[in-house]
Amino acid sequence: MDLSAATKCSRGELDLPAAADASFLFREQKLRQPLERNGFKVFRIERVGRTLILDRFISNAGLAGRSPRSQRFLAGAAKRLHLQERSFYINLRDMQRMYARAA
Repeated sequence: MDLSAATKCSRGELDLPAAADASFLFREQKLRQPLERNGFKVFRIERVGRTLILDRFISNAGLAGRSPRSQRFLAGAAKRLHLQERSFYINLRDMQRMYARAA
């Protein structure tokens, strides 16, 4: 990973530019190495979760099924149940937050 386009914030943080394809999928070591090569020291890594809106979760389930009929059914059920107003937190430990300081 080339960090030359990254900028250092006033607090010594590294701000990575968004990728054109928005696919920042890294294993821990793949992200740690360029940080350390560019003068940063990783001091903490967290496996974080995310909050999902139930409506979006149901919609994704319908898309995974690839059936237009089931997609319509699930979308209608989600709307009737007001699931766009409800959310839940899930932590599959598939997302990570890496903290690093300028060395």
